Amino acid sequence: MTVTPDTQRRAGPLVLQPGRVVDLDSLAPDWQLERAPGSAVADLEFTDTYRSLTGGHGDSNLGILPPGSVGTRKECSLLQDTGITVQPARIRPGLMICALTNGHHRALLRVTDVQQDTGRPDIITFQIIVWAKLHYDH
Repeated sequence: MTVTPDTQRRAGPLVLQPGRVVDLDSLAPDWQLERAPGSAVADLEFTDTYRSLTGGHGDSNLGILPPGSVGTRKECSLLQDTGITVQPARIRPGLMICALTNGHHRALLRVTDVQQDTGRPDIITFQIIVWAKLHYDH
């Protein structure tokens, strides 16, 4: 198999509740979902206290694609504003978040559904794509 920049390593849904972390490099069916703080390779955390999305302690960098983006690996690669925390008010269907995983893969997390609890996100459903090509490979 020839690996192009847009070859998907993995794609699928993820349902995330507060106080949970996932490893976007994992090939486990549940994205190695576990309670925070989780393992050292966690790439994404949905914080229990603030209900925000952060890169896990595995050095993942998050960034938000601007409106009008399609959600390609190239768009994620060119994103300059990374290392952010996604605040609860921004978490809504249609939001596209790019991540650089601790395994050096680019990933796109598209929010498809958000269930609220007292005006804050409580359960977030994503459609995720993790691309096979490492971020530093050309």
